[in-house]
Amino acid sequence: MVLGSWLFDIEIQAWADLAGGVGMHPDGVSGPFGLPMLYLFFVPNLPVAELFIRNLHRRPVLPGCAKVLVVIAIAAVVPVFVHAVVMSTATYSEKFGKHIPPLLGA
Repeated sequence: MVLGSWLFDIEIQAWADLAGGVGMHPDGVSGPFGLPMLYLFFVPNLPVAELFIRNLHRRPVLPGCAKVLVVIAIAAVVPVFVHAVVMSTATYSEKFGKHIPPLLGA
């Protein structure tokens, strides 16, 4: 939950890039999508945290078909996550980005 603000930025960036910002107002985070996101952005993280906490000392055992679905889901989510991270942290237009390209020599 400590990373909630950063994850919020990533989720908003991913939505703006993938869905064209549908439901968001051009001036920022407002509109029918943006306003609920201000309050609900942390909810998807809670079940993941709960899963890790409850199974901290257990090795997860999944049936074969579930393993395939997990791999497919991860393969679909990772490129979106990487794109959103790069776009929200390493571009000049975003709030963190203006500091990163000079460090990389760009």
